[in-house]
Amino acid sequence: MKKLFLTVMIVLGLLSGVSSEQTLEPELHVPTDKLVWFTSAPGATDLLEMVTRSDNPRYNWSKVRPFISVFQYYQGHAVPYKWDNAEGNTYNILSRGGFFQSLKETHRIETAMEVGAVKWFACDNKKGEVIQMANNAVESAGLVSDAGGNLRYMTIDSALVGGYTCHEKVLYPRDTGELVAVWMRDVRAGLREKRILETNFQIGDVEPYPYIDVDQHKMYVDTVEREAKRLGIPGFSHYHFDVDMRALRDYPKLKRDVFEMSAYLKARGIRFGIIMNGEDSDSATEYFETLNKRLVAFKSLGLFDVAQNIVIQSWAMSKDGKQNLPTNVPEDEPYTHTNYAWHMLNCIVDTPGWDCEHYPQPK
Repeated sequence: MKKLFLTVMIVLGLLSGVSSEQTLEPELHVPTDKLVWFTSAPGATDLLEMVTRSDNPRYNWSKVRPFISVFQYYQGHAVPYKWDNAEGNTYNILSRGGFFQSLKETHRIETAMEVGAVKWFACDNKKGEVIQMANNAVESAGLVSDAGGNLRYMTIDSALVGGYTCHEKVLYPRDTGELVAVWMRDVRAGLREKRILETNFQIGDVEPYPYIDVDQHKMYVDTVEREAKRLGIPGFSHYHFDVDMRALRDYPKLKRDVFEMSAYLKARGIRFGIIMNGEDSDSATEYFETLNKRLVAFKSLGLFDVAQNIVIQSWAMSKDGKQNLPTNVPEDEPYTHTNYAWHMLNCIVDTPGWDCEHYPQPK
């Protein structure tokens, strides 16, 4: 089957007096069946500016922007109280600054919000805990709408799939799957009641690997899909693997499991995604060093060949408990999130002459 490609020729006029022939960058060919998701660090100091002031060279990301299909943020960015992880990126600051409205009207980009559903502190539906988590997600979506934004996706953040304990009760994949399906039903009902349910609204999930093995992942997804059908609602649209490299030493097993999970999800019409994030770090240099090791490893194993969604995302925490690394822009400066996204994409699509093993690129 012939691959379709999105081709964008980027012209940079960074230096006066340099001809366009000298400043043309290589064409970047990204298969159109791949969706690139972008998620800033919760407390990144330039999150608002990258969205609302992207016409300013200091906050520019116009080169990589055509390749980013979904801009995802955290539920903590859309709550009526201060979320410590967000630091200065509170809902009040983002909404008043035009963050949500600019994503919709200026960038015209599809948006996603990573949300909580079933957690270690909220898993008993007899006590109304899961219903409350659904109500919280609906309230956050309502705040986004009030600020001029909209939501194409919600991504459930790590439900209790792998035999976790909640209120002294152990929840296994089937238990969690049943609760998550109820949460999904209630979220859709709440959005519909508020009249903010987008016609193409979809819900997905992100779960850890290898803490949860492939059989548990499958059992969980099977349960959600079965229960969703019973409740008369759509199932998962996407399912993202959050691979912990520190816990993984068996690369051949990683490859087998990813290929198996990808094929399993594809057969069910669910997009499989890979999270691209660095480890907890105290500097951007350290963060991107760990992220690039992940990039090189995943590419060597062929994981990007089977991933339909590629999610560049930061949740890294420094020793002082902050989650503000890396900064996002400008894209033409090394050690920013958008600059690395450009490096990552060139590496994934095998741009001629691109050195994947080194970031930033050797001069």
